[in-house]
Amino acid sequence: MMEIVGCEFCEGKGKLRRNYGIGTPMIEYYCPVCNVQDERKVPWIVCPACDGAGYFKRFGIKTYGGVLDYYKKIGIETCYMCNGRKEIQLTKWGQKKISKYKAVKGQNNKFRDFLVYLLVIVVVAAVGMFLLMQNFQETGTNGISKGSTPNVGNTTADGNPYTTGSANIVSSKADMSDVEREIFRKLNRIREQNNAPPLKWSDKISFVAKERAKELAEQEYFAHTSPSGKDFKDFLNEYGIFYIMAAENLYYAEGMDVESLADAAVDGWMKSPGHRSPILDYDKSYDEVGVGVYCKKACYISAIFIDNSVSDEIELRPGYLTFISLYDEAFPFSSLVAANVTLKSDSGVNVYFVPSIKEYKNLVDNKFYSYYQRWENTRHLRETLLLNKGSGLVIENAGDISTKISYTITYGEKLGYINQTNALYNQGCIDLYDNTVELRNREFTYIPVGEMDNIIIKTIIDASKPINMYVVDGSWEQINRLYIKGFLPSDFIICKSSFVKYVNESCYISDKYPFGGVLIDNKGVGRNVISVKIQLCPMVSEREVTYDNGQIEILVITPK
Repeated sequence: MMEIVGCEFCEGKGKLRRNYGIGTPMIEYYCPVCNVQDERKVPWIVCPACDGAGYFKRFGIKTYGGVLDYYKKIGIETCYMCNGRKEIQLTKWGQKKISKYKAVKGQNNKFRDFLVYLLVIVVVAAVGMFLLMQNFQETGTNGISKGSTPNVGNTTADGNPYTTGSANIVSSKADMSDVEREIFRKLNRIREQNNAPPLKWSDKISFVAKERAKELAEQEYFAHTSPSGKDFKDFLNEYGIFYIMAAENLYYAEGMDVESLADAAVDGWMKSPGHRSPILDYDKSYDEVGVGVYCKKACYISAIFIDNSVSDEIELRPGYLTFISLYDEAFPFSSLVAANVTLKSDSGVNVYFVPSIKEYKNLVDNKFYSYYQRWENTRHLRETLLLNKGSGLVIENAGDISTKISYTITYGEKLGYINQTNALYNQGCIDLYDNTVELRNREFTYIPVGEMDNIIIKTIIDASKPINMYVVDGSWEQINRLYIKGFLPSDFIICKSSFVKYVNESCYISDKYPFGGVLIDNKGVGRNVISVKIQLCPMVSEREVTYDNGQIEILVITPK
């Protein structure tokens, strides 16, 4: 074995020749360990191999049955070029000799940083000017637009009508509630006159509209977008209200009684084309409305219109399949959503509730497919389904004649991020899933729960034959990919019950899991009819409550 004399890093040469990646030029530089030069003559540059880090992270791949599963960090290696120094002193870059150095250490970096800071300032200033100009232009969508001057004679930069006058006559909560209901009646009266279907009143949307009006009054601004960039759709998302389309009309007034205020608001909106659009609703886009009124120095009104249902009719030829998207990927939500699905067909069809359009393509190509639930040779279907993003229905006409199919999908609340939902504190537990499923030999189903953090999952199952039940950490795609091979790694299992016909268990989850669900596997022979109920409950915790009289009480919250 050859003995190395002197520095082990450069093997006593004092200089090194190395490249910093595949296809990069060879670099000659002084050894950073034993041959450091005067930096006033030979400046330091950032090491191009590690980009100034001084080390590299190395990763391995963990697999189950040959399937790539996830990356796992297995170590850190010192940079082979700078030996952890983070900088090097060049003599040659490729064939070009570095003979003259005008810069001292850090000078080039400072100049570069100055240019970067200058660029950031210019970009921020440009964006600020753009946003400022937007405040004086048309804002909003879906019926929120700059309108013409209403008969009350005043509009804001957003086109929202308002009236000024003496001190408010509307002041009490009862008066505000009367204004809300009077506006609702006037809106439906106008729709009836224009042959539009009546709007349904929503207490939940009305609550959001009140919070919206309260923010306008307390922060003293009058626009669809707050100074912090928040709009009414952010309020809907915050309170778990799902929608396909949404619109908002605003109004501001002083010195009016209940009837005058309601008249002025509706008349003002009807004189503005943008605000009139969701009221007349010629496209029949909106189903529900909520009105909120909040009076302080002045009265602020918010009316929020939403569309939360889809109806259509299709014709399906014999032997053909179609896919109906229940939770479009384009929707601006990621939480779970409950939906009531009603379907009618002239003749029997097979219906599959699937996690994505990929399973529809597998069915068409006669490949292996998976599904949440299945209904065979049915003409009428009325089910409440728990949807995750991308899920849908596959309808197959297995008959000999064409059939006409009509369906309606009505969406409910978003159910994701349960740990942030006040319903858990108000009623102890909420029902996430309550249904009956049928599984054949060696079939399994997965019921998504969503984000799991500091909650209890109560599972009640009554099956005609033995099953395995798992509360798992992972999405449908992950679990299906692994379990279809007959193996579920213990890393994914949080709670389980094996080879049982009846389950009544509570799974306590104190850690945070981005996405999880309940997996049920048929271990019996033949068809297994399984009744499944899943509840989400809060962990035992304390909550401070302040009553109207100022009294503060600490409540201990426990599952009911």
